[in-house]
Amino acid sequence: MYRPPINFLTLHYAYIILMGLMALPVLYPYGNMTAIDAWFFGASASTESGLNTIDVKELKTYQQFYIYFIPILTNLGFINIIVVIVRLHWFKRHLKRLAPQILCDEQNKDVEVGRNESNLNTDTTKMSTADISSLVAITKDETTDRHDMQPNRERLGARTTTISFNVPAEAQTGNTSLYIPGPRARERANEQGQPIVTKIDGDRYDESDDGKTLTYSSSRLSNDGLQITASKSIDRAANVAASLLILGSETTPRPRSVRSTSNQQPGLNDIPQLSRQVTIGRNSHFKNLTEHDREVLGGIEYRTLKLLLKIVTCYFFGLHLFGAICLVGWIHTADSKYTAILASSGQDKTWGFYSAQTMTDNLGFTLTPDSMISFRDAKWPMILMSFLAFAGNTLYPVFLRLTIWILSKITPKNSPTQESLTFLLNHPRRCYTLLFPSGPTWILFGIIFALNFIDVLLIILLDLKNSEVSSLPLSARIPAAIFQAASARHTGTASFNLANVSPAVQLSLLIMMYIAVFPIAISIRASNAYEEKSLGLWEEEESLNEQNRKSYLLTHMKNQLGFDLWYIFLGTFCICIAETTRIADINEPAFSVFSVLFEVTSAYGNVGLSLGYPTVSISLSGMFGVFGKVVICLMMIRGRHRGLPYALDRAIMLPSAQIPEKNKTLRNDLYRNRSYVNLQLKRFDEAKYDALSSITNEQGGGTKGLNAKAYNRAGLASYGQGEFKQARSYFKQQKRLQPEDQHVALHLKRVDARLREATEGVYNMSRIVSSLTKTGGRPDVSSFDGPTEIKPSPVGGRGLFATRVISPNGIILCEKAFCVVWSHESETFSALVCDTREDPAIKVFPSGLQKAVVQKLLNNSSQVERILCLHGDHKGTAERLIEVDDVPVVDTFQVHDIVQRNAFGLGQQTEDEDVSNASTGLWVRASYINHSCIPNSKKDFIGDIILFRATRRIAAGEEITHSYDESTSYEVRQAAFLKTWNFECRCLLCLVQKEESDTSRRLREQAEERASIFVDSNDPACASRVLVRKGKMLRKALDATYDEERYRGLPHPSLAAIDEWLRISGCI
Repeated sequence: MYRPPINFLTLHYAYIILMGLMALPVLYPYGNMTAIDAWFFGASASTESGLNTIDVKELKTYQQFYIYFIPILTNLGFINIIVVIVRLHWFKRHLKRLAPQILCDEQNKDVEVGRNESNLNTDTTKMSTADISSLVAITKDETTDRHDMQPNRERLGARTTTISFNVPAEAQTGNTSLYIPGPRARERANEQGQPIVTKIDGDRYDESDDGKTLTYSSSRLSNDGLQITASKSIDRAANVAASLLILGSETTPRPRSVRSTSNQQPGLNDIPQLSRQVTIGRNSHFKNLTEHDREVLGGIEYRTLKLLLKIVTCYFFGLHLFGAICLVGWIHTADSKYTAILASSGQDKTWGFYSAQTMTDNLGFTLTPDSMISFRDAKWPMILMSFLAFAGNTLYPVFLRLTIWILSKITPKNSPTQESLTFLLNHPRRCYTLLFPSGPTWILFGIIFALNFIDVLLIILLDLKNSEVSSLPLSARIPAAIFQAASARHTGTASFNLANVSPAVQLSLLIMMYIAVFPIAISIRASNAYEEKSLGLWEEEESLNEQNRKSYLLTHMKNQLGFDLWYIFLGTFCICIAETTRIADINEPAFSVFSVLFEVTSAYGNVGLSLGYPTVSISLSGMFGVFGKVVICLMMIRGRHRGLPYALDRAIMLPSAQIPEKNKTLRNDLYRNRSYVNLQLKRFDEAKYDALSSITNEQGGGTKGLNAKAYNRAGLASYGQGEFKQARSYFKQQKRLQPEDQHVALHLKRVDARLREATEGVYNMSRIVSSLTKTGGRPDVSSFDGPTEIKPSPVGGRGLFATRVISPNGIILCEKAFCVVWSHESETFSALVCDTREDPAIKVFPSGLQKAVVQKLLNNSSQVERILCLHGDHKGTAERLIEVDDVPVVDTFQVHDIVQRNAFGLGQQTEDEDVSNASTGLWVRASYINHSCIPNSKKDFIGDIILFRATRRIAAGEEITHSYDESTSYEVRQAAFLKTWNFECRCLLCLVQKEESDTSRRLREQAEERASIFVDSNDPACASRVLVRKGKMLRKALDATYDEERYRGLPHPSLAAIDEWLRISGCI
């Protein structure tokens, strides 16, 4: 199946076609035109052709508004504004990857605040992972009203809070480093756009396709900074990669003896910030760039784009406003005959706004039935509208450059703006499609002036005896002829009835309509500079011999003629076939082969001139049949794109990190090898991106084996993220390429086991338990969500609900921890946190879990949304996330509150472990289970797996609950709820306990204390009858403290311990 390439030309086609088709649902429903006429108007407006099949003044007001705004949105000036905006956005991302200090300098120029924070960030980038073990205070002022959590939703098993910190991974840099842009244009705070030098431990690195092994010294892999120590055999590859993958062409000056394929001598560098050895080739191709030069050039171009956006926006909309003000002002003070003409057409001063738009956008639609013929003796509107036609299209590059030149003259020499203006004037085609160097701009102006001068001369001289022209006095005839010549370029309005002018003039207008695009199209292609070539990334291709100007221009003209002549002939031929009867009818002289050719040429040139039809005030196209109108629409759409460059132009191509075709092998090797490094660092997002980026469609040369390795690493990355279905697809791709590989079969077997666990909830518990020691308490399993769903809870926030009936002791949820830290691991206590927000006393706690969660989120930004959804301020929608470089920001304050209120304590892992320092973990889905003092579930832990079982029958749609605090004392429970989760439990049990008298509470406490001493002092497994009898008596005494009437149907929490003792002893 054919898939068109997604590039500027394709998107331009899609945009123009879509805007044209919008006419069907907008114009057609009113019923005053057919569907084909509605589409015709849409196509004519979106391509700015101006041909009409119905008199515009007969349209309804809303329909006239539609064909007023559509040409503005599809005008080449407006589209180029969008291109500049998109390129500015992508250029910013490009610089963030390759030279972020440029953006920092730019921000420092714009805003003189935040210097202390900038210095702090700079220092932070130098920290190693071990240096994060420091004390960070979270003050009340920093977090006021930032983290209001939803009640009744979250809990904490162990009393730990969090730390606010930035976790950099130490990265060393050097002159021989390699750098490939990351998957989401993101670099860690410490990287600062510098190349990373990485060291791999033990694993054999990939081979390049030519069989040459890239060798690396063995060294230990650590999180404190990965270093690759390369042997001398890859020094050259390192230098090549540094020059290919960073802005610019070379890290060292190119010898002057190298022959230029363009047969041009390089020019001198006109940018003082660049080093002296930099030279400039054809089309602003900078050569001999050093690393510093590349960064300087990127910064200048970025600032220039920002200024250019302001200039072209003001120019485009200012031209519309200027024309409207002048025309409305003129009609307000004009002779009464002109206002009478408008009144007869049912128009008023809105004619000024509409005419200003139709001339500026070179559309051609008018609110008067005879176009501008009624105003041809009015000198001021003729001159003004001729200026608007030139400034809006054919001389747009000239007037835009003139505007920039004037600004450069009035701007102070030492102003930062002067640098950008000078860059625009000296290297225009690096920034904008319709901005040319000085020479081509003067040539364009000369060609346009010559063509219009010839056109005006022909109109006046060839119609000296024609009353259509000679009826005007010379003072009005010349402005009207200038207007007609200007309209023949692209506008399509008329100051004379073209059907009545000399046939020679008609032929000259036809020729002028066809060649109208030639000057700009040739200027675009002659000054076309490709994106990465202009940045110095690609070698020059052989180009036309520009020393011979005549040969050079003739070659471009031949290319243009071959490009579109056959479209005109084909369109004319098709319409002649469809309209054969009327063309052959001698009673319809308006229908002739020439008039059809004139109409097709006007449509293809997007001009809009027409010889018309005698009895109606519409274009000749309005008399065509459906097929003829369709052909004209296609001609307008195809002709709209003939002035665009052949290939992707420098000024419309997005910044990228592409490298030449011949170096794709090196790029793929670098991506594939870096994916291995990211796997070791558990940066699964980047590992998967790198692995997939290295896959190629080329055949032979060991490509199959290298692609298989890439799929393997993509599968391992997906497996590490818990995306087992995706991992299975990658492993199957690997098996397709390497069917005999036994390792991939093992990977598939392991993935299938995880998928069964996730779908069926069937676990091999014996294997899991036996692997706890080997895996450090983190067994290789997947999560089973069970018959549950997350939805709003009636008690507030969100909760977990059963989707079907769950029988007693049935599995509700079996989830693997997102993150868990064990108290016996050194990292758990490697950092401390001070939290002074809630109590005046400073509290210091270990922050191992918070640190681990933040580090995991920094390494895998795709998980940020999933975790931040647990925060009360976060609504679970992506737009609430703050993003930098399209990567969600890890808000450590939010992580603090999430961990504080959602972490589970796993209890003591060793006998000598302090309960307050017990292990903790974060389980995402389990965090949605809300509290109840009368829960319907209980939890157990197996390593980092949390398992919830039903304590009773749970109905479909019932909310899953468990107890956040199992204290038997009402006062103790409520204090814990308020302190940690900021809510007060008002369940039936709490309400009953709250109403109890102090005497009843004191008696129960005394009975519970006696029972607790008994339970702790006696082993139930070997209890005698006497002890059992005593235990029953203690239980009876404790049970008697509960009022039978008040606690009817409610649990007796204080009996839990003694009941468990009696159960083990065999009495229950």
